[in-house]
Amino acid sequence: MLKYLGLLVLKFVAIFSAPYTGVISSNLNPGTTGCPAGSVCVSFHLCRDDTVLKDGSGLLESRVDYDDGAAECINFLEICCRLYDSAPKQPAPTIPSTEVKSEPKKLYETCGTGIVDEISLKITADRDSETTFGEFPWMVAIVAEQMIEKRMELNIYQCGGSLIHPEVVLTAAHCVFDKSSTILKVRAGEWDTQSNEEPFPHQDRFVSLIVINEGFNKDTLFNDIALLIMASPFKLAENVRTVCLPPPTYALSSNLNCVATGWGKDRYGKVGKFSTVLKKVDLPLVASDVCEANLRSTRLGPYFELHDSFLCAGGEAGKDTCKGDGGSPLVCAMVEQPERYYQVGVVAWGIGCGDDIPAVYASTVKTREWIDEQFSRYALDNKYYLK
Repeated sequence: MLKYLGLLVLKFVAIFSAPYTGVISSNLNPGTTGCPAGSVCVSFHLCRDDTVLKDGSGLLESRVDYDDGAAECINFLEICCRLYDSAPKQPAPTIPSTEVKSEPKKLYETCGTGIVDEISLKITADRDSETTFGEFPWMVAIVAEQMIEKRMELNIYQCGGSLIHPEVVLTAAHCVFDKSSTILKVRAGEWDTQSNEEPFPHQDRFVSLIVINEGFNKDTLFNDIALLIMASPFKLAENVRTVCLPPPTYALSSNLNCVATGWGKDRYGKVGKFSTVLKKVDLPLVASDVCEANLRSTRLGPYFELHDSFLCAGGEAGKDTCKGDGGSPLVCAMVEQPERYYQVGVVAWGIGCGDDIPAVYASTVKTREWIDEQFSRYALDNKYYLK
């Protein structure tokens, strides 16, 4: 994924796979190529203690063991698993507990966290900066429904976005300011857009309302922030979570570890191809004065002034966001909790892709108060994006 575009807003035509219903697993019918006797290929979450799970219990608590047998199955999302346990297991003795059990934390209480268990680490091709499954569970795809010859429904990819509440998506205003909410749909929990073999299904919701920042300018892209309010809430799950937003006083620093994600193009221009698997790129934040000086060396000219609603990141050749990444989040690890993330920016614009010119992002630090105001206006609880 490389930089989104120049100063012009372009249309995106990458086509996502059509929506589906039902459980996305191959169950016990995938085939047994390469498996030892008595074993079959099943999805990771259907194998527990090296034995096929048949009663469906605890599917969201996928605690499985992996071994080299995974390489023997045709589908890389499946592993060999015994149909029957080779030896009966003796039940472990029950020891009475005097400990007072506390209420388990709900998913919204840990915004900015991704899946870090064995499933996420295994389910990745680990090529070309591809993410692991559920690594960034707040990432969403914004699509527009389009009918072809009144028969076939297509989901046309528009932009990226991030989940900050079960009913609210944060994205770039330039992606949606000229769109009708009636044609927009948001997909959460997606990873590989061309596969239904992931452990947990994605979720689709229709958009009921588009809220554009009043300061947005479609020509300069100042205050390039918008909120999409869903017609019905997403169900928070292992692969569908919210991201944290930094407070208005949050200090941005080049020492922060920051990552941008998206399904955008891998290079600028017609030769670039959209990604089917969600990708990530590590990017350093760039001070505004340094970024402004870099941008002045481009066609923007020596008098270009970087608006204070923007922040910059990147500037390293070959590491950038690009066309199709508009609206996607730029997140930085929390200093005190590096496994959790703040979203500091939204992909806005840039000059070319993948060169030594930093990309420009709408700052969520600068617009945090506006986001708070909208949540209050529409009676939405902001606890989902608070640390």
